[in-house]
Amino acid sequence: MSGKCDICGKGRQFGHNVSHSKQRTKRSWKPNLQNATVQDGDEVRRLRVCTRCLRTLQKHE
Repeated sequence: MSGKCDICGKGRQFGHNVSHSKQRTKRSWKPNLQNATVQDGDEVRRLRVCTRCLRTLQKHE
């Protein structure tokens, strides 16, 4: 399974955890991906989409 949204391509972002002493360690943020069944014309497809895209899809139904 991919860690990217099938619609917008949103993927992991990287940065640092910063402690009180300002020591930095690497970390990553993952998008909130959900399995969704999307109807594209007369074709039904299963996609992994982020919740932002899922909300937008529901808005335009």
